[in-house]
Amino acid sequence: MEILTTAIVEEKTLTVGHTWDIGNDTVITLHELFNIDGEIYMTTTVNNQPINIKINRTQETYQSNRYVISARKWVSENIHLFN
Repeated sequence: MEILTTAIVEEKTLTVGHTWDIGNDTVITLHELFNIDGEIYMTTTVNNQPINIKINRTQETYQSNRYVISARKWVSENIHLFN
């Protein structure tokens, strides 16, 4: 896994820290980009929701409000945000 700060996906540039205001007081923030075996993935939050970490003593659990998605899929589904 390689941590990235910028990636070009479907001819669109993604940069960590970028935000998209999609209306109705809703903002999507790009927090992380990473490359796993040639595929770019990204994590986002809506309205900068905090990260929650929950650890159970008998079973370790990581709970996060960040969404992890294929960058290619996210760009293709949200191409209107780049125009």
